[in-house]
Amino acid sequence: MNDFTKIFGIPGSGKTEKLLTEIEKRVEIDEIPLSRIWYTTFTRLAATDARKRITAKFDINDEEEKQLFFGTTHSLCLRLLGWELSHKGDGDREMRLENLWDRSKYLKRYGLTYPLDAGYQNDVLESVLSESDMTDKTDEEKIFGVINWCNHRCVSLDNWRSSGIEFNSVNPSRVLDICEGWQEYKHQQGLVDFDDMLMKTLEYEMVPYGEVLVVDEFQDQTPLLHSIFELWSSRVGEVIVAGDDDQTIYTWAGATPDFLLNLDAKTEVLRYSRRVPENVLLKAKNIIETVKNRQYKEYDALKQGGQFVHLISPTFEELLKHMAPDKSICFLFRTNYLAKKFCSEHLIPEGIPFSPLGSRSLLPDIWTDKMVDIRDAFVRMHQNKPLYKRHVSRLLRILPSCSKGKRDGYVRYGKKSCFKNESKKTEWSVADIFKELFVELPLWNGRQILSHLGNDLQISTYLANVRNKHWDLNPYNINVGTIHSVKGLERDIVFVFNNHTSKIEKAILDKGQPIIDSEKRLYYVAVTRAIETCIFIDNFFDTFVFDLEL
Repeated sequence: MNDFTKIFGIPGSGKTEKLLTEIEKRVEIDEIPLSRIWYTTFTRLAATDARKRITAKFDINDEEEKQLFFGTTHSLCLRLLGWELSHKGDGDREMRLENLWDRSKYLKRYGLTYPLDAGYQNDVLESVLSESDMTDKTDEEKIFGVINWCNHRCVSLDNWRSSGIEFNSVNPSRVLDICEGWQEYKHQQGLVDFDDMLMKTLEYEMVPYGEVLVVDEFQDQTPLLHSIFELWSSRVGEVIVAGDDDQTIYTWAGATPDFLLNLDAKTEVLRYSRRVPENVLLKAKNIIETVKNRQYKEYDALKQGGQFVHLISPTFEELLKHMAPDKSICFLFRTNYLAKKFCSEHLIPEGIPFSPLGSRSLLPDIWTDKMVDIRDAFVRMHQNKPLYKRHVSRLLRILPSCSKGKRDGYVRYGKKSCFKNESKKTEWSVADIFKELFVELPLWNGRQILSHLGNDLQISTYLANVRNKHWDLNPYNINVGTIHSVKGLERDIVFVFNNHTSKIEKAILDKGQPIIDSEKRLYYVAVTRAIETCIFIDNFFDTFVFDLEL
């Protein structure tokens, strides 16, 4: 009989740390080799973090780390299958991981054009779960959304209409043929995708050679992932899972809190949040306790204070009052459409720098290291503050040198090569810059500088940033994204926008309580990302607003 344990934990309660502590006990007390313990979690980021923490605990070297079975379910399936995949198509391997170019080549057969923007990476997402917002997707991308939706729900492609995915120009009668054709195309070309790793593991009944199976973020399991869990858990002596049913936010792909709630196991609840402050946690508790189907939990915050600010139809200027340059900040939206609208109508014209959340975000990624360095260099000179070495180095790289004996450039003759050897000097005063390196500098908004910033949007954003004196804001401290994209992350100040598309409004009206509970879980996750302050905003846009009874 398998020994099952499940650990519930409120946000910030240390569920992962608890699992790693349990692993440590199995190794040191029960003398189970670490190589016989399988640890799986939902994202690559979380898996990498767990590996680092466990190797630090046991002082494991690089060679020993290769023997560990710590990773995403996909990566562990890949190891069981023994597939050696080529990622570039160059080599003697029989199989290659599909990429965006493969999708593009395939869809050309049907007169369709898969988006291959310059900003896109060549690889594809490991999981469909972060692709839940189809509002801004092209029809070509929706084709693969349909396939992933069916795979993760363990239903045939014949059921694709149940996904609710609507196409703009592709005739729905063609969708099934295109989807089925992709499976045949992959076989002909020797291609596999991430779903194949899971489905082939099930088909071949590949199981880990271990004694303990540990699963983190259990609430994120889709029917396909749960089938893997059921296969693996039947072949090991002990199973330990951790999760929070209240954070089940990937229901679009089939994830359900029932997998965690209905698991027959010894139960432990972690009730103390180390991350979320008291006043924010109280509001999150008020939201989630109205959900019908959930595990009851006590809530205690180890951090006192914190701020929960509720704004109704605020202006953008009112939002700015809650920003602090020395804090990490996040703007969270229900959909990519609203996130893009906020960026294009407010952040970009105002010149407020930001970075998109997620590796495949649909938001414009405007600010580069070069832009930040150039802005900071001129601002610091304007304020008569010393420049750091990276600022000076950036100016030296982009500005032309003088010819020998002439003043026909900006950088003194021979100083670029000399500067590389000035490794000990980390700061340069304005006086030293002109005395030792430059004969003069162009204007901060002169053509010589603007030509190095990038495209027209980057130039206009840079100019607006300086003119509006937002130069103390760093794009790496300010993130914008969907609530789904922030899962597992935390920020000092979190802005949560309560606005929805008409599609979500229709779903709430059609399906009632299940959708309402799903939305409450989503906003519960958003609110609990805040380390210090949560700014909850009702009706910033003129769209449907969800009643969270705040």
